[in-house]
Amino acid sequence: MKLIQKLTALSLMIAIASFALPPNLYAQDGALAIEEIIVTSRKREETLMEAPVTVTAFGSQAIEEMALDELPDFVNFTPGFHYSEHSVGRGGRFNRRLLFRGMNPRTDRQTRQGATVFIDGAPILGSEIGSTDNYERIEIIKGPQSAYFGRSTFSGAINAVTKTPGDEWKRRISVEAAKFGTTNISGQIEGPISDTLSMRLSARSYDTDGEFDNASDPGTTLGAESTTDVSLSLFAQPSDKLSVKLRLHSWVDDDGPSVGVFVTNPEHPGLFNCSPGGSPAGGGGMWVCGDVPFLGTSLVGMDTILTSTLQEKYFSSAMVDSYDRVFQPKHSMGLERHAQEASLVIDYEMDNGMTLSARTAAHKNEYSSLEDFDRRVTAGKLGNYLGFMASADTYNMSLTKNKDSSSEIRLTSAADSRINWMVGASYTSIEARLVGYSILWGGSPNPNQSISTFDPETRAIFASVGYDISDTLSLSVEARRQEDKVIEGTVGSEPLQNTFKSTTPRVILDYKPREGTTFYAIYAEGVNPGQFNAGLLNRTQAELDQIASQGGGGISVDEEEITNIEFGVKTRFLDDRAQITAAVYFSDWENAIAPEIIQITNAAGNGENIQVNSNGGQADLSGLEVEGTYLLSDKWTIDMTYSLNKSEINDFESPDANNLFGSRTIDGMGNSFSRYPEKSSTLSAIYADTLASGRNLFARADYIRQGKTWMTNANVTSTPAYSIFNLRVGVESDLWRVEVYANNLFDKEGYSNLQLFPDLSGLSGPFIRGFMAGMIQQRSYGIRTTFDF
Repeated sequence: MKLIQKLTALSLMIAIASFALPPNLYAQDGALAIEEIIVTSRKREETLMEAPVTVTAFGSQAIEEMALDELPDFVNFTPGFHYSEHSVGRGGRFNRRLLFRGMNPRTDRQTRQGATVFIDGAPILGSEIGSTDNYERIEIIKGPQSAYFGRSTFSGAINAVTKTPGDEWKRRISVEAAKFGTTNISGQIEGPISDTLSMRLSARSYDTDGEFDNASDPGTTLGAESTTDVSLSLFAQPSDKLSVKLRLHSWVDDDGPSVGVFVTNPEHPGLFNCSPGGSPAGGGGMWVCGDVPFLGTSLVGMDTILTSTLQEKYFSSAMVDSYDRVFQPKHSMGLERHAQEASLVIDYEMDNGMTLSARTAAHKNEYSSLEDFDRRVTAGKLGNYLGFMASADTYNMSLTKNKDSSSEIRLTSAADSRINWMVGASYTSIEARLVGYSILWGGSPNPNQSISTFDPETRAIFASVGYDISDTLSLSVEARRQEDKVIEGTVGSEPLQNTFKSTTPRVILDYKPREGTTFYAIYAEGVNPGQFNAGLLNRTQAELDQIASQGGGGISVDEEEITNIEFGVKTRFLDDRAQITAAVYFSDWENAIAPEIIQITNAAGNGENIQVNSNGGQADLSGLEVEGTYLLSDKWTIDMTYSLNKSEINDFESPDANNLFGSRTIDGMGNSFSRYPEKSSTLSAIYADTLASGRNLFARADYIRQGKTWMTNANVTSTPAYSIFNLRVGVESDLWRVEVYANNLFDKEGYSNLQLFPDLSGLSGPFIRGFMAGMIQQRSYGIRTTFDF
């Protein structure tokens, strides 16, 4: 209640302040003013300041000047958005999560995320988009987007718009060199092939040796990455009413072992000094309460050598034949990815001003990862496994193949109509394969390991109607009717399937009292795909009835639901030299899919604990997101962002809470979701001036603050809040640009995130609990040169 009162009070203050500004403070022709950004977050072109949705947008110029090379780079400057890279104890570019407003999907599987990336309007499965050199604009849209974007946009969506080839020849080469052996070389060329056809070709080569020394093998590093990226776009405009855009994109990632740290009680008894439930955690010893202090880089180390024994186990003829069921991985440690994208977008403007748009796209993303599963140095050592000694080495090979295809057609009314509308239909199909091969306790991987399959088909119709009630007040009603046929199982077995039907509305009321100011209120509903409890397939009806009577899920688990109410304001003032956007939201997340332990009497008459996924979870989400820009003068600009994303878990179970408190239930404790900072902020100062030579001097300083994050939903252990400082300085002319930079200038050290995990090596004892940690990137510095000709 206190949070709601504070958010409401703050939003009212912003509203009152915007009304209080005198009319003569708005822009005059020729005056210094903030540049407009066009967005398409509602499938139509609108200015960022007029669009009545909460969206953060980055144009191609900002992407270059802020050095936003990958999606994770956008996190620091986007309130309400986070990008979790710590997947199953791993850092690096493997199964990264897109997180919005504190909503953690509780799984790293790309098929079960709460947010989706769209490239030129087409959804992709996963969170990788390749080189950002190819994008004209990236829009990060917060809150449920199910009404417009559909499947898996439960918490938000990313709308990435690629560059369209121009009608003038342009060429660009960029060369970057930085600490840790980092090089980044890219080139683009675009121009007209004929009067009606243009092309754009881009290529990028990126390499880094890794920034952390490997304690297990002095002289080697962890975190090496390599990317080769190529993209081709063709744009045809046979007439002023018809345009066709074809895009082909391919890239390869070839990374070494990622960075990781593993910490357990026996090695750090002074750290594990807390017993939150009044007794040692589940018999596993004391625990860590509060912020985890940084223990130094000497703990960064793991086994990274593909020994002859590992080579024999993972690449025997039987295993190679097994990999053919998905694809063949590389014969080395680390990650390898092969991704391809193809899309076709057609727009036709009719004589009456209506626009008919069609797009179709296909994406393929295959990636493998071979890593040290225990994340510590164990080569040649023996571990204790429940009383017997065995090899402490544990490894995991993971293969993932994601394919998707989609088509959409829509008809949009003329833009200048008082009543504007849009109708459309879409179809999406996904084919996903996932398999993991583990080596535990000196054993060998199983070539007959089951391959998980996920093959949903989604059909939808959607529509929106907007009405200008007056010159200043507008109402928009949007809805999507969707059928999501989910097919899930394993290769060679009869799959489970169910069709989930939903109708998701969104209503927006926006008020523009004057040019440069927009107030909006949003009511939106969203759904997240349902799933299955495959482990219940062979249960008797009596056992299923017992599970259901205790609130447990059945074989099929319903979709998750969210209701979101949002209020926002966007306003410009001081002759358009200052702008602020602010939004407050209140969301009710119901039917959240969460694991539960159910006690039953099985068919043999014995008591049994069964873990099932159920729709029993519920949480309240609320927050404030603010962005601001102020042109102090023709030389100085100040940017800021702030987010407060509060989650309150009302009905969930947490597996580690049973060990910590003696009960899995965390209802009524006021806990927040893990892996997401409740508070984050940035403050940036940008300087630009013209030198006597006619060249331009520029500088940018960014102060970035991330709040603490909880390791688990039990809210016992956390990473402390931290701040980093980045600096860029350079000179440019019409034909070239040179800049030097330092990231994490003051070399802040610490952990970026934590994950609870047992000690699989057995070195500290049989399955002693510990945690894995990701690392804040070390200080780096470099130089980047760009030539246009």
